Amino acid sequence: MYTTELRNRKLLQRILLAILVFLVLFLMAMMRMRTHSEDFRIIDNMIHVDVIRSNGAIEHYPSGTVDAIHKGDQFVIYADDVSELKSGSALVFSIYNSEVRVYSDDSLLYADYYDDVKDYQPIGDRWYAVSLPDTSDCQDLRIEGTMVRNGTISLFSELRILPATSSWKSILSGNEFMFLIFSTVVIASGVLLIFFILTSFHDRQVRMGMWIALFSFVICNWFLGYKLFFYIISDDIHLNANIEYVSFFAIGAPFSFFMYHHLHKELYKKISFGFGVLFLIVFTISTIINYSPILMNYCDLLPYCRTILALSLLFFGVAVFTDTNEDMEGATANHIIKWGVVAAIAVAVFALLQAQVAAANITERLKGEQVDLVPVAILAIITALYVSVFSRYVQETMTKMEADQLKAIAFIDPLTGAENRSALYSHLNDLSLRNQKDYVIVFLDVNDLKVTNDKYGHAMGDELIAAAANLIRQSFREGTRGFCGRWGGDEFLACVYGSEADAKTCIKRFYQNLDEFNKACKLPFRMTVSSGYAVSTTEKPVDYETAIKQADEAMYIDKKKFKELHGLVTAR
Repeated sequence: MYTTELRNRKLLQRILLAILVFLVLFLMAMMRMRTHSEDFRIIDNMIHVDVIRSNGAIEHYPSGTVDAIHKGDQFVIYADDVSELKSGSALVFSIYNSEVRVYSDDSLLYADYYDDVKDYQPIGDRWYAVSLPDTSDCQDLRIEGTMVRNGTISLFSELRILPATSSWKSILSGNEFMFLIFSTVVIASGVLLIFFILTSFHDRQVRMGMWIALFSFVICNWFLGYKLFFYIISDDIHLNANIEYVSFFAIGAPFSFFMYHHLHKELYKKISFGFGVLFLIVFTISTIINYSPILMNYCDLLPYCRTILALSLLFFGVAVFTDTNEDMEGATANHIIKWGVVAAIAVAVFALLQAQVAAANITERLKGEQVDLVPVAILAIITALYVSVFSRYVQETMTKMEADQLKAIAFIDPLTGAENRSALYSHLNDLSLRNQKDYVIVFLDVNDLKVTNDKYGHAMGDELIAAAANLIRQSFREGTRGFCGRWGGDEFLACVYGSEADAKTCIKRFYQNLDEFNKACKLPFRMTVSSGYAVSTTEKPVDYETAIKQADEAMYIDKKKFKELHGLVTAR
């Protein structure tokens, strides 16, 4: 058990080191890819917008900030006097759930079309990079579009002109650090998820770590899709949207299952588990609907998922504050989780209010830069989850170390480091519980301890006992199944699982080791040890109490023979 834990700990340290190295290399790469202001030209201040509502009403806006646009509405974005553009440039922008056409003067440069019957998958917030003419004849640019799916857009911003070969860099512009952090978290979470899955699943901390890693992986993938970062990998129209929506619908389940393991009240645990199962059902049904011929997709089902997420966040917010954490080991972890969930709820409510404001056609009140607290909330909740599990792990490790120390005090002989009589009785009781019948009890007694104490002092007597214990441990545990320890005073007990021949092999090895010890002159006299044993077999089983008594009697017979032959301690 200890070896496995040590191996897992070393593996985890190597994984974290690899992630750190990746982070440094990734940061260096990002610095090289960083976009500079001279690489692009922002034309937001050169545009005006017409919106043609589905009821035929036409609205004119002198800038890119407009009232919310809904399904069926059309829009036209005009960019005037762009004749100073350099050749080899591209127009870069992003628009939500729309089909788009781009014109240079009256020449069509780009068009995509949406068929309700064929294109039933969500588009999402799509990124466009449209190559512009290589001549200086281009005077005006025009973007025409139609909202084809449920949702709202209200802000046409960050229209940029970049070199066509560097157009993808517009996605990173101003977001390099955010991309670095969230990409690293995705990779680290994926690696940790694999590590936790391959580790013992019966460990509570491992299960909690697995759900945190899965939650971190999913929510950071959603955020990378939300920020269009997957367009750096591929310009596939559906890749970014699918990752974004699939991840969003999958966020709730791992978080709910983590809270199931974290909370203590039985009612709260049941509700958390219920939310987890509900999220799994919603995710499964939504995914089946999205990829089936039914004319519905993730966009149409978003309101239901958002509602369940909001309810679950409110519940978890109440639960972490009212949950009774009776075990002090989890008190710190519960405190960290508490404020992490509160921070996430606060930011989520703020984000929902922003969405409601946009849907209510009052975006004019939100002109100017809006603070995006979503990444802050995500990092806050991920940090809180990981720190809570780490703190719980540290506290449980300290508790385990204290328990091991108490066990050492209770079961380890302080003089020899061998197991004491209490530990030996524990092993002997296990023999009965396992119904072990084939074993041999060996009793060993160090001869003339009292004479040694009187002649050489008690310190030498202690050294004699410690040396004997070390020889016994080497002889009876080396390649043998069983146990051994100090029975008390100058007496030791060993148990060999198996036959009488196995025990005789151990006894022979012990006397060989003893002879080598005496030849090395490690003590000022020869150490001698008497021994006796008793055998239990399947054919003739003997309970351990009887076996100890028989072995003790055999040992005293051996000791008596030794006294008759050698007398007291033999001086060198």
